[in-house]
Amino acid sequence: MSWKDPLCGDWDLEECLTYNPQDLLPPGSVKRVLARVEGENDGGSWGWVVERTDKTPILLIGGCDYTGWD
Repeated sequence: MSWKDPLCGDWDLEECLTYNPQDLLPPGSVKRVLARVEGENDGGSWGWVVERTDKTPILLIGGCDYTGWD
């Protein structure tokens, strides 16, 4: 199942979750992105606060370097 979720609309978040699936955020579970911190490849991490479709807020932090998303 692909993580390309039109409700999400955040390419970095979608790529992060495609390559590092999270049990709390399966495809189709993100209602909207509430806040975002822009990261940098081989630099600072990205951060998101997302609202799930069941209205639960989730904090997600991810980094991306030359090997991919962590």
